[in-house]
Amino acid sequence: MEESERLVNSVITGGQWKLENIPYPLPQSVIYDINQINIPHIPNPKDRPSWALTANGSFTTSSMYHHIKGKSNHKVTSNKEFNWIWKLQCPNKIKFFLWLSNHRRLPTSHHLHMIGINISPNCHICGDVEIDTHIFVECPKSLKLWEKLGLVDQLKPILDKRETDWLSTIRKIKNFTIHHNIDWNYAFPYYVWSIWLNRNYNFHNGKKDEILTSLPLSRALKFFYLGLKDNVGNKTRNNLKWVVPENGFKLNTDGSFNYLTRKGGAGGVLRDTKGSWITGFSAKTNVMNALHAKILALLMGLRMADRHKLTPLQIETDSSDTLVLIYEGNDSFSNIIIECRALLQRLANPQITLRRREQNQVANRLAKEAVKLKENIDFVEWLAPPMFIMKNIDADKEGVTFIRHDMPPSSPISLTLVDNVESIPVFVIWSGQPLLCSARII
Repeated sequence: MEESERLVNSVITGGQWKLENIPYPLPQSVIYDINQINIPHIPNPKDRPSWALTANGSFTTSSMYHHIKGKSNHKVTSNKEFNWIWKLQCPNKIKFFLWLSNHRRLPTSHHLHMIGINISPNCHICGDVEIDTHIFVECPKSLKLWEKLGLVDQLKPILDKRETDWLSTIRKIKNFTIHHNIDWNYAFPYYVWSIWLNRNYNFHNGKKDEILTSLPLSRALKFFYLGLKDNVGNKTRNNLKWVVPENGFKLNTDGSFNYLTRKGGAGGVLRDTKGSWITGFSAKTNVMNALHAKILALLMGLRMADRHKLTPLQIETDSSDTLVLIYEGNDSFSNIIIECRALLQRLANPQITLRRREQNQVANRLAKEAVKLKENIDFVEWLAPPMFIMKNIDADKEGVTFIRHDMPPSSPISLTLVDNVESIPVFVIWSGQPLLCSARII
């Protein structure tokens, strides 16, 4: 008789257990447990499966769950082990990303390879196997970021293979102050998130760009000042409107990008102290992403202001990442950034201020309408406001207020290009007080 075909009644004779009929030895503890089982006196009994964890012998998932949780040696992940993620002060998309990281479910090259996707399991940058620990700690790109922050020593347990929980190690870094307003526990999700975004950008575009050291802090500060900030109270009602410049002219720019059609647009408008239209533009853009379109829109706006000799000038954008690019630089956009910096100096170093989308609606609409331009037209300078924008122009001119429910910013974040005593341009991001400062020769 095959062992897979052996039934319980094959080891029962005359209502008694005959365990010697089993062709292999059993531990004494098992023999003892079997002998404790009462054999029912039923004529012609039929074997049937019975689940020992329920009274009626039927299997239930809840009985199995409680058995594993309470009596088994197997470890079941407790909700408490990742509850901390949902309490972080960051956007929900970053929380979900960290939750996936905590469960080892990020779509790394190694993970995708293991589940049968035809992809190399190795890192695009250095060729090592791309597991999550490699991406966030060991890869030359991420390691360079940790070196700039002076945190390599605290990550030694991961680098020396003495510790495998990279996320917990990064989260529990001690005695490190990233900024006077926010601590490391607040900021670290943005650094991990920036590493992941940089990895994805390089992987999908065949690039090897560095991680901008100021970008994670910029994102953290943006959420701290302009985001929800649960730790300071409930949401408040903010009244937002476009404001005319006190003197000179104001430039608003914006970019748009459709990830499905891969089409981009740039738009901008220049107005005077009465809110009157000076000039504007809409342009089709051959760009990689929305940020590329936004930084290109700023360049086009600066060119237009320079061509028309419109100074003194104020500049507004709703993209904090554009501010960071002008401040920090980026290999992919270096030609655009260098020209923007040169134009800013030529225009007497105007201030660039970060505003909300509601305060930048005209530029936003011009950018979106750019993709609708006729096929043979790539750029239009609007010497008079086009009809599709008149409602937005009138709303800005009349000071129409838009309501937004969130935390009030302490003050607008802006960037100013100034010269120090050695005539080295210094970029300063302000939010009531200096937040970031770095010297860079152009």
